[in-house]
Amino acid sequence: MRYIAITLLLLLVNAQAVLAVDSKDNRGLNWQGAEKTQSPILSLGNYRAIIIGNNDYEDKQGIWKQLNTATNDANALAALLKTEYQFSEVKLLLNASRQEILEALNNISETISNDENILVYYAGHGHLEDNELRGYWIPVDAQGNNNSTYIRNSTIRDEINIIATKAKHTLVISDSCFSGALLRSGGRGPSNEEKNSGYYQKVAGKKSVQILAAGGKEFVDDNYQKSGHSPFTFFLLSELKNNPYNLLSFSELATGVTKAVANNVDQTPESGVLQGSGDQLGEFIFAKRTGIPYIETTASSQPKPVNNTATIKTKNMEVKGTALVNHLGSLFIFGVEYYSSPTTSFTGQYSSFSYSYEEDGYTEDGSGTMFGIVRRSYDNRHHLGRYYGVGIDFVSGGWDSYEYNGGSPIYEEGNISGSVPNISTGYKGLFGDLIYEFNGYLGFIIGENASPYIFGLGMSVGTTF
Repeated sequence: MRYIAITLLLLLVNAQAVLAVDSKDNRGLNWQGAEKTQSPILSLGNYRAIIIGNNDYEDKQGIWKQLNTATNDANALAALLKTEYQFSEVKLLLNASRQEILEALNNISETISNDENILVYYAGHGHLEDNELRGYWIPVDAQGNNNSTYIRNSTIRDEINIIATKAKHTLVISDSCFSGALLRSGGRGPSNEEKNSGYYQKVAGKKSVQILAAGGKEFVDDNYQKSGHSPFTFFLLSELKNNPYNLLSFSELATGVTKAVANNVDQTPESGVLQGSGDQLGEFIFAKRTGIPYIETTASSQPKPVNNTATIKTKNMEVKGTALVNHLGSLFIFGVEYYSSPTTSFTGQYSSFSYSYEEDGYTEDGSGTMFGIVRRSYDNRHHLGRYYGVGIDFVSGGWDSYEYNGGSPIYEEGNISGSVPNISTGYKGLFGDLIYEFNGYLGFIIGENASPYIFGLGMSVGTTF
């Protein structure tokens, strides 16, 4: 096996088996109870949202400068909620005045029913007075230092409190400077062991009034790496897009966004509950139109059919079938990936390979099997996105060769055996039930009659069920 150089990966067919059970760059101013054999149905109610994005400030004094990305942020979030999540109504306000913002909050409070989930998102300037007693959202018609043209946190709180007295769950997401002044800190949420049907049943039935803020009492960035989004909303959208499950609790979302933002920019989001709002330790739960189910769900308003009819499941393992080919041969792998934590996994795999090499009168053929284990670390807490892997395989097989030097052919044969320490990296995504990966692999062969390495670049596709 002197010339083996198997190029990974061109095709991956996955069968998923679930086993039970960043002035202009700142947004601010520089001063189920017990489980039953029959799967319970979780009634989530109706979902509505007000999405506000302010870029084009009209302040003639020049204190409130133009922003780069707030309207992009609002547009992207509104589209995501309407297409991928079960929001029946999404009201989008771009470059909104003080009156327009307050009217939108008032109007929704007058039409709420008690089974509804209300999301209010604001992206724009924020301000905190020097004594840190008063915080504000800044509408596009704010006038210089005249704080009577701002929207005080106390006003926001009053409006949200009115909404919260009627709605089942209320969530405020504020992407502005000093937005953390709105909340009382305090987290909740399930551990990996607790994240099951009983937890979702419990928190869905209790009132919640929660806040996720881009920063505490600090400035926050506007444009992140020229992405067209603030860092906070960039990672908020990423968490929502890459969530493969049909249910995502607020605490899970807040944890993922906070870690991602804090790891990449000098900014720390905060989450908690709205002060004096009547929160009862429930959770706002985002429900996707499709996704790997934890629990069967119903919603009172579903604009298009939603595939939420599976029984209670916790996704812990993935069964994979993999076909790899290159100019030398092929490699077929069967593997089982176990999700040991939200960001790590271990894969046990068995593979068979064959190859054929020919050059300048030399021909070599070989085949064999390998088995081994790979540990992956994912950037995304749902075993998606960028990953890095380290592993080891053990190879066993044989090869034979013919070499023609003008006379009789020289025949040789030998065994293939040894270990293959390897490293890998790539990106794994989920589109509906389709899994896709872009991969890079490098293995170093240690053993008898073996070429020194195996390398590969490629793409993988597959399905989950």
